[in-house]
Amino acid sequence: MYASTHFATGAAIGKMVGSNWLAFLLGILSHIILDIIPHHDYRGRRGIFLDTLVTGAMVLWLLPYPSYILWGAIGGALPDLEVVISYLFFKKKGPRFFPTHSGMLPHRYWNLPYGFLVQAGVMLTAIIFLLAKVA
Repeated sequence: MYASTHFATGAAIGKMVGSNWLAFLLGILSHIILDIIPHHDYRGRRGIFLDTLVTGAMVLWLLPYPSYILWGAIGGALPDLEVVISYLFFKKKGPRFFPTHSGMLPHRYWNLPYGFLVQAGVMLTAIIFLLAKVA
């Protein structure tokens, strides 16, 4: 999935658990779960650039929120850093260690538009949860 989708999901998890370390760890775990769901991944540097812009905008949006929300978001997106490094420095074939990136666990793909729509639904759900008032 796109890093921005992982970021939004991790942020929603952070809001739910209310703890920096737990949010971070559950954000990483959510990355595995989301990668197993069939989805679309970008195929080149342009996609990485656009996704980085979206994720950067989300960082700025979350700065005023409690820190555990940002820690969950960082945990959710952090594993994709190795994908970015692979694309930028190894032309997509660099070493990967995260279980769904290395082949240890399945990383399922779905072509456009369906794989994108799955991610849009996940991201929209996470954003709605972030914007909702907690009783």
